[in-house]
Amino acid sequence: MIYKFKSKASGDVIMLGALGDRLLTLMGKEPATKGIIEPTAFSAAIAALQAAIADEERAQAQAQDDDEAAAPSISLRQRAWPLIDMMQRCQAADEPIVWGCDAGTHAHHRHPAWRNSLECGVPPARPVGRAAQ
Repeated sequence: MIYKFKSKASGDVIMLGALGDRLLTLMGKEPATKGIIEPTAFSAAIAALQAAIADEERAQAQAQDDDEAAAPSISLRQRAWPLIDMMQRCQAADEPIVWGCDAGTHAHHRHPAWRNSLECGVPPARPVGRAAQ
């Protein structure tokens, strides 16, 4: 699976499934094919990722002290940075982050009778029908 995190306040962030699953789990969210991170959850999610990064860096520092010949690897800091940056931008703009669903492309986002539906977990991207006028 590939995660494509989207928001109006930032460019898309694309991740392979294993990394997306890991980051969502670290943020306290259940890995899923579609979902949303609300602006009110950004502070806690960023703090959780930064705590995990600090833990990993402490463990790597200790491992380097024990074994100088450790092979270099891509750190959690490098892997998580695009999503942390996206959350910071979206937090400043008060915009959610979604994945697995393109806001505004599903029928329930366009149909006037369903325009307030959150069936897929993503609010409509813009007013529809007579509400748009």
